[in-house]
Amino acid sequence: MKTYQLTEGNRDVSFYKQKLRELSSISIRRSSKFNLLTLYGALQCMQGVSFSKRLGIYVMTQYGPVASFIDVFEKQRNGQKLSPFDFLNININNAAFYVSRALDVEGKNMVVITKDNHLNRGIDLAKLDMQLGIIDDALVGLVDEAVERAEGTFPDISHWVYFSHKETDVSID
Repeated sequence: MKTYQLTEGNRDVSFYKQKLRELSSISIRRSSKFNLLTLYGALQCMQGVSFSKRLGIYVMTQYGPVASFIDVFEKQRNGQKLSPFDFLNININNAAFYVSRALDVEGKNMVVITKDNHLNRGIDLAKLDMQLGIIDDALVGLVDEAVERAEGTFPDISHWVYFSHKETDVSID
């Protein structure tokens, strides 16, 4: 089992693009902060890990790409044209797809919106898929982005756990 945790204040997209360039040559043009947080945290967790092509990727989130949703709603309200990138950035499953592409894996990948106990829900899904023989190992993440307009302080979060089918007693407190 390997874990990685990123908890940052409300960082700008350019911060995560720079961090990602240090890790990978993958090009994600005009991508959302949510996608960048997901990809950066996942790649950090997988540094130095040997994994199978049948790696399952499970991204848990409470809010998803909330800043992108707000931008689309504001553009719509103001009568502005929406670009194809606006739609791509609110397609929440893109985040898991980018991770699978960057890691060059063929296992199941998904994003799940869940309110409570994020990581353990993903771990449970991954364990079930392992028991069914669908995947050999799993990368489970909890990702949420800070939003300036929200009340209170919510940091950018990208927490990850990797485990293989040999590790059956995995949970996060």
